[in-house]
Amino acid sequence: MLNVRKSVFIEISSSEVRFLCWDRTFWSKNPELDFYVFPLESKTSPTDNSELVKVLMDFREQHLCNQKVSAYLLIPLQIGLIRDFRLPWIPKQDRDSAVGYYIEHEIPVPSGELVYYYQELEEKENEYLKVKVSAARREIISKYGDYLTEAGYRLEGVEYAVNCVGEVLGQLGDKRILILQQIKEDRIQLALFKGALLEVIREIDGGERDISQFMFSIRWQDNELPIDMMLSDGSDEADSLASLLRRKNLIKDQQPTPIFEKSKLSFLNAQGIKAYGAYGYLIKIKNGKQANLFSPFLMPLKLKLLAMMAGIFLSVLLLFSTQIWYPLYADYISSEIRIDSFQMDLANLESEQAQDISADWRKLEAKSYQDLEQLDKALRYIEKELKLTRLNYKQETLHLWAEGTDNPSISKLTSKLMADGWHDPVLVNYKYYQESISFCLRVTR
Repeated sequence: MLNVRKSVFIEISSSEVRFLCWDRTFWSKNPELDFYVFPLESKTSPTDNSELVKVLMDFREQHLCNQKVSAYLLIPLQIGLIRDFRLPWIPKQDRDSAVGYYIEHEIPVPSGELVYYYQELEEKENEYLKVKVSAARREIISKYGDYLTEAGYRLEGVEYAVNCVGEVLGQLGDKRILILQQIKEDRIQLALFKGALLEVIREIDGGERDISQFMFSIRWQDNELPIDMMLSDGSDEADSLASLLRRKNLIKDQQPTPIFEKSKLSFLNAQGIKAYGAYGYLIKIKNGKQANLFSPFLMPLKLKLLAMMAGIFLSVLLLFSTQIWYPLYADYISSEIRIDSFQMDLANLESEQAQDISADWRKLEAKSYQDLEQLDKALRYIEKELKLTRLNYKQETLHLWAEGTDNPSISKLTSKLMADGWHDPVLVNYKYYQESISFCLRVTR
């Protein structure tokens, strides 16, 4: 919860820095909100901080009176990842350790170099659990923390901007809304939301004009069209693609303005979608829903403070107990013994839980082997028509790269895989060159 008088939400993109200032005066019930955008002359990266730090320092000097305010940072998804995991159902008290175990084995980064958090999306007791994991390299988040500290801010949290946009869109109900934002000179980030839930996120070429291929890549089905609304960040590339989608009648609400009629959100109509991420982060914190990539760096400070407070408390308690209430000291020693015993029991329980998770993992490995045996039969079925070049199978998702001479062989392969129990086929990549085709097909179990 926001328990300070003034805070600032800072979003860093490849071309600009955005600031949303939240200021609650003593004599006003409603806080003041001000939004600013500052362009960056050069490309930003976590390893090049000179211009970024200058922009941050200049803003603090001009708009925050050089105060050391609490800051919440929004970063682009391009420096990390968001991934859905479908796991065996796990009791709530065991989920933190179990999710950490799966992340360690499924993300090709040493666990010590990673910071992450997860959100529970769906579960069916005793069957499955679906979670969304947001992760980034610890070194990158640490560098951003150093930049904010160098610029004079007190960093309290870090989130991916796209994870916060949904908090704003959720105010519109369960509408399906497409967000188009330019992230590089010729690249567009496409994010499809249903209410507050992020359904699909893709990075595509700004010059993409093959609508059928475009729709296939983002898993649009005929019964899902047209979508309710589309919003662009105003860049030339994003607006060009938005115009094309409107001409193809894929968008129901052609002119969605003004979007917000509530007084608390009306200022967003003037700011556009560039302010959605920062304001969404504000909503998450107010509602106690913050999922913070910076938590591992804050934890040592909190532990030191708690340890200091605990030390002072115990010192005072010991002083009084030795002078006045000595019997309480004996009770304290007895409590320490019980805590040690409880910790030993907890360690044994964690060991048993790790064995259970390992057993579940071996079951998944056995199932994966059976899946690959069926896949081998499917490939032999069409081995004269297609040449397999590479495949990758993780988390019941298969990526298959192959080459051939005609498109019917792709359909034939897809039909064979679906007949063998695979589903949700998606043509992730497709190229045609000199009467030869190469493609990547994704299917799931």
